[in-house]
Amino acid sequence: MVSYAGVLREALRGLYEETRGEAPDARTVYAIRLYCYGTLGMTREWLLQDDGTPAEEAVHMMFDAMPETLKSTFFKGNDASVSPVSRGR
Repeated sequence: MVSYAGVLREALRGLYEETRGEAPDARTVYAIRLYCYGTLGMTREWLLQDDGTPAEEAVHMMFDAMPETLKSTFFKGNDASVSPVSRGR
């Protein structure tokens, strides 16, 4: 059985390698795994037990929770302190 977290984790690892030109180190792999599992768990909780939080606010909170090592990789060349939502993505 394929897990969504596993698919997301492998996609982020691939993107990391493509962006950085090297495989992620153990700390970065851990950060990717933790962020994937946490993000999917929180998204599930938000979908099933929503307390009225707008989707845009949920995205901002997920972005704010992203480790800096991932922000600097996935938002390289952009201002990593600015959420993708506020940039119009």
